[in-house]
Amino acid sequence: KSDKAAHSRVMYFTYDQYIEKWDEIAAIFAPEAIRRGSFDKYVQSNKLKRGTAEVDDAFLADISGWRELLARNIALRNDGIKTRELNFAVQRTIDRLIFLRIAEDRGIEPYGRLRDAAQADPIYPELGRLFKLADQKYNSGLFHFTVEKGRDGESPDTLTLSLQIDDKPLQAIIKNLYYPDTPFQFDMIPADILGQVYEQFLGKVIRLTAGHRAKIEEKPEVKKAGGVYYTPTYIVDYIVKHTVGKLLEDKTPKQAAKLRILDPACGSGSFLIGAYQYLLDWHRDWYVSHLNKGLQPLAKSSSAPSTDKGLKPLV
Repeated sequence: KSDKAAHSRVMYFTYDQYIEKWDEIAAIFAPEAIRRGSFDKYVQSNKLKRGTAEVDDAFLADISGWRELLARNIALRNDGIKTRELNFAVQRTIDRLIFLRIAEDRGIEPYGRLRDAAQADPIYPELGRLFKLADQKYNSGLFHFTVEKGRDGESPDTLTLSLQIDDKPLQAIIKNLYYPDTPFQFDMIPADILGQVYEQFLGKVIRLTAGHRAKIEEKPEVKKAGGVYYTPTYIVDYIVKHTVGKLLEDKTPKQAAKLRILDPACGSGSFLIGAYQYLLDWHRDWYVSHLNKGLQPLAKSSSAPSTDKGLKPLV
C-alpha cells in the first residue's frame, strides 16, 4: 500500500504518445489482437517481472501465514486441544473468514461486517455471532453448530466457538482481507483459482510438538508424491462433459434429479464444482430449448399451459 504508482509497472503511455505508439498498443489490446491471443501472450511474458506475483501464489502465501498465526495462538491458549482438533479449528476459522469476505465483495453480505467485528473487545465472540447468523442463512457444513433434522450423518461443530483466540492474530488476518492491505478483489477471483490455492494449502498439516507448540509441515503422502498437483480447469471440463454429460443425454430434468455424483477424494472440489456448473448450464439449456418448442414465454403470461410432455409452467 506504500508503493509508488510506478512500482512493477509493465507499460506506461501518456495520451500524447498514443499516435506514435498506436501500433504497439493495438497489437496487444485491440479486439482482434485479443481474439488471436496476443494479450494472453503479453501477460505470460510479464509473469516473472520483478515485484509482481500471480494471484494464486500471493493468496496462498497470505493464508499460509494466517494458518501459522492461528495455529500458534490456539495451541497456546487452549491447553487440552488435540492435534486433529487444532487442524479442524484453524482450517474452519480461515474458511469461514474467507467465505464471508468473498460474500461481502459479491454483495451477498453487508460490506465491512468482518472489519467492524475486528473492532470488538474481545473479537472472537463477535465473530462467533456472525458465524451463527451465517448458520441460519447458509445450508452448509461450514457453519453448522446445532443438531438439525435431516443431517444425521453430519455432527455439528461443538468445538470452535468454545475456543480462546486472542485479538491480535484475528485483527491481523481481518485487516489483511480489506483494502488497502489486501491486493485482492474477492468478487473477481474465480472458483478454480481458489481451488488451486486450497489444493496447495491442504497439502500441509499442523502438528503439535511435545511442548504443545504448533508446527506446520507437509503431509507424508504429499511429501512422498513430490507435491500437490491441481487438475487444470479445461481438463475438469472435458472429463465432466464426457461423464456427467453422457449421463444426461436424452434425459428430462425429472430424470436428471435422480443422478448422484461422488468424488471421494475431492480435495478442493474442482470436479464437483465443474459438475455442478455443468448441471446448471444443462438445465438452463433444456428449459430454453423446450420454451422454444412451444411453451409460452414467461413474459407473456404467468400461467403458461403445460405440454403433452408433462412440462409444468415455469415460475
